[in-house]
Amino acid sequence: MPRLVVALAVVHLTLAGLAKPSTAVTQPPPWGGFRGNAARSGSSAYPGPTAPSVLWHIDGLVDSSSEEPAVAADGTVYVRNYHELVAISSSGGIRWRRPVETGGGTPAIGPDGTIYAVSSKLADTPSRTNLLAFSPDGHRKWRLGFKRDTGFAQGPIVGNRGDIYVSDNHRVYAISPRGALRWTWEPDEPVEGLGLYGPAQGPDGTLYVSAAGVLCAVKPTGSEAWCRKATAGAAFPVVSPADGHIYVSFGRRMVAFDSGGRHLWGRSVYLASPPAVDSEGNVVVVSGSGAVISYTADGRVRWARFRGARTERPAGELTASLLARVEKQLLGHFADHRLKVPIVEAFPLAQVNEAYDRFAVGGKFGKIVVNP
Repeated sequence: MPRLVVALAVVHLTLAGLAKPSTAVTQPPPWGGFRGNAARSGSSAYPGPTAPSVLWHIDGLVDSSSEEPAVAADGTVYVRNYHELVAISSSGGIRWRRPVETGGGTPAIGPDGTIYAVSSKLADTPSRTNLLAFSPDGHRKWRLGFKRDTGFAQGPIVGNRGDIYVSDNHRVYAISPRGALRWTWEPDEPVEGLGLYGPAQGPDGTLYVSAAGVLCAVKPTGSEAWCRKATAGAAFPVVSPADGHIYVSFGRRMVAFDSGGRHLWGRSVYLASPPAVDSEGNVVVVSGSGAVISYTADGRVRWARFRGARTERPAGELTASLLARVEKQLLGHFADHRLKVPIVEAFPLAQVNEAYDRFAVGGKFGKIVVNP
C-alpha cells in the first residue's frame, strides 16, 4: 500500500516551532482546511522550508481521496484516510482514528480547535451527506445529516464568524458551530455537469460557488447576490485576501471578477489546480503542461517559468512568456525614448473613419494616429 509521506512531512517542517501542543487554542490554525483557509487562497502567513527533508512518515495510510491535510495551531495534522479521519501529532505519532463514510475531502478546523469532516454515503439511494464535528481529543461532538439527495459533498470551510459551510452537487449549507442548520441555498437554474465547486468566502462574508459555466455569489444570510455566466467547465473559485477579487477556471480560461460580479479580465491558460493568491493580490497558476505563471491583480504578467524540456506549449502560456519578456526587455526602451514607434499616417478627428480604413489595410510598419 502506498504511504502518505511527502505532504505530511513537508507541512510539519513548514510549521515546526510555531506552537506547542495545548488543550487551549490561542491562535487560528496555520492551515485550516482545503487550500489553507476559507478563501481557498492557497497561501499561508508562515514561511516555507528552505531545505525540506522528511522528518517522519506513517505506513498504512492510503490517501484515496487525494486531498491535502489540515494542520491545527498545536501542530496536529488531520487527514482523511478514505473511510476514516486520522489525527497525527507533530512528531508523527497517531493520536486517534475515527470512522467516517466515504468522500468529503479535506477536513476543516475551527477557531476553537473543533475538526469538521464531511461524509457522503454515495451507495444509498438517494445519497446522503453528513457533517461531523470532533473535539481535538477525538470525541464526536455532533453529527448533522442532510436529508436530501446530495450527491458528492465538498470539504467544508469555517467562515469568518465561525459558521461552517458545505456544498454538494446541488446546494450550499450553512451550519452553526453547535450543529444547527442555519440556511440552504440552491441556484434558480439546475446545475449541470458535476455539480457545485466551493464554497470560498470573501473578506465581507460573501460565499462564492461555481458550476458548469456559472459563478454565483451568496450573501452570509443565504440569499443570492448575483450569478455570472461564462464558458463551459468549472473549478474551485479562489478569493484574494487583498482585494476580494474572485478567480475561477472555466475550461481553458482563467477569469477574474470583482466582488460585485464585474468581469475584470481573463487569460487563456489551462490550470492543473486552482490558482494561489498572496497577501498583495498577486496570482500564481500552474498549467497542465508544467508552466508556472504569475499575474498581477489587474491581469498583467509578472513572470513565467517552464519546467522540463517541453517542446510544445499552449498558445496562452507562450503568450504569457512572451509578454513577460517584452515587458522586461523591451518596454523600458520606449519609456526612455531610445526606441520610437514610427507614424505611418496621421488623421484629424473628423476623419476617424478614414483612419480605421487605413488601419485595416495591410503592409504597415508603425502606427496610425488620430489627432483631436
